[in-house]
Amino acid sequence: MSTMRERPTLSVSMASCTLATCFKNEAPYLLEWIAFHRLAGFERIILFDNGSTDEGPALLAGLARAGVVELRRQPDPPDIGPQFHAYASALAMARSDWVVFLDLDEFLVLDGAEPVGAFLDRVAPDVSQVVFNWRCFGSSGRKEPGEGLVIERFLHAGDERDEVNRSIKSATRTRAIRAIHLHRPPVREGLVVHADGTPVRLDRRTAKTEAVRYGGGAVFHYAVKSRRELDAKMARGWALVPHGDPATLHEDSNRYFAAHDLNRVRLEVAAHRAAGVRDEMRRLEALRRRTTVRGFVSVALCRLCDLSARLRPLRRKARIFRDRPDLRSGYLQRIGAVAQEAAVSPLRPRPDGRPSSTP
Repeated sequence: MSTMRERPTLSVSMASCTLATCFKNEAPYLLEWIAFHRLAGFERIILFDNGSTDEGPALLAGLARAGVVELRRQPDPPDIGPQFHAYASALAMARSDWVVFLDLDEFLVLDGAEPVGAFLDRVAPDVSQVVFNWRCFGSSGRKEPGEGLVIERFLHAGDERDEVNRSIKSATRTRAIRAIHLHRPPVREGLVVHADGTPVRLDRRTAKTEAVRYGGGAVFHYAVKSRRELDAKMARGWALVPHGDPATLHEDSNRYFAAHDLNRVRLEVAAHRAAGVRDEMRRLEALRRRTTVRGFVSVALCRLCDLSARLRPLRRKARIFRDRPDLRSGYLQRIGAVAQEAAVSPLRPRPDGRPSSTP
């Protein structure tokens, strides 16, 4: 029996899905990643900042004010890697039917133009998890980043023969998740299937799929990008373990590069979406700028209102003095008397040698 229901010719039914990620000093990639997955149909995107020192958090703050994304601060906890804490928080925040955890170098690419919500809505009720094999993209021979989006700069990838592509990411029913896992959260009940609906068979030793299946969709993993970008990735460290742990640094960069620099086949599936992604990026940037300006104006207005509230008692006293000549006259007489007394009082030296008017 198939675990995927037939695609209806017309349907407005869409399952809700939350997308969560953790990032650190990856500002150049944020807007593209958000735009791509918004176009893919993700309605709620939560990003956890793991101590960035670049302009990424400021960029996201504007989008968060506009309601496009949700931004959370995720510092390095002392006991376990920040990604686990971030995704545990995302799961607690999720009110959607499904949840997906991806890194910023991973793009969920479904076959065709079907939104992720419509795809997941067709999943049979007894299925709790859909897994997507990695499709690792190599450097395409680039040593320097160059110009362009990630999805159009790197067009060569591995295929079903590559061991690393047996790794998976998943979409999991929120109510079925039993524990946090970055790739495939264990579920309490229900079936686990590939994107094409076939049951998943896992290698017990590696927890990877026994076979690579790309029907239905895949996670395009741009693990290395250019060599310079890989070096920057290595310097950021590994978010799976606590800060300060020697394992925060990836394995030897040359070995990592050799394992993930896969350029067997040319694929332009994601690149064909570049024009739409650019349009969405421009729209998001304009929205961010507007909300940033509105934010500055709002802060200025709040400060003006606060100043006005502080001046209100003074204005009230000024009106009283204006409308009550008798009070104004008495007040001025008292001021004159005090001034006259100060003028005629002898100045006596203080113990510190300074003059004093105290008798």
